[in-house]
Amino acid sequence: MKVCVSIKASTVEEALALMEKVADADLLELRVDYLKSMRGLERVARYADKLVLTVRRANEGGLFKGSEAKRAKIIKEALKVHPRYVDIEAASPIAPSLANEAKLAGVGVIASNHNLKRTPSMKGLMKAWGLCAKLNPDVVKVVTKALRAADNLTVLNLLLKVDRPTIAFCMGPLGKPSRILAPFFGAPFTYASPGEGLETAPGQSSLQEVREVWRILGLNLA
Repeated sequence: MKVCVSIKASTVEEALALMEKVADADLLELRVDYLKSMRGLERVARYADKLVLTVRRANEGGLFKGSEAKRAKIIKEALKVHPRYVDIEAASPIAPSLANEAKLAGVGVIASNHNLKRTPSMKGLMKAWGLCAKLNPDVVKVVTKALRAADNLTVLNLLLKVDRPTIAFCMGPLGKPSRILAPFFGAPFTYASPGEGLETAPGQSSLQEVREVWRILGLNLA
């Protein structure tokens, strides 16, 4: 089971320092929307084989508040470091062209959908999943907000119903179980922070915490 550590930093230098601390993680997600400047971005290419690049827009939980045209330009620039994956919100009008461009560049695509308000029914989850799947991505990512403990089971059940690599979990304090158990239900990986206070989403556990819980539960860490 694998973990992707999300890196938030205001500069590339800060991002690289955090990456070095968790370099043993399976994947490293650089949240470009947290960067105040992309100066020196080419330096993260040293982690290209495990790098996920994300420029998350505000309405899906990120910091980017500019136009989609500007965001597309930033993502295209970021693709020059040849990351393993680029995360693209499937509901965005720029998603189809960016997904095609990423594939032509040999970069894997994570097509994502984030519901910041609630966890819908299975029908709603499948609708969100289908929106992502239309991009023919390497990985589908469906994230919701847990308003009750049972939402964890709803989201994890999605992983048992789909036919392509899918990540699904809940945000928020009540969603921690789904984050930790998602790989056990078939997700290719889950997300964690480098440490306490460095979370990029509510309810995100640290890499150390995820691994410790897996160890206690006796889950396979390979």
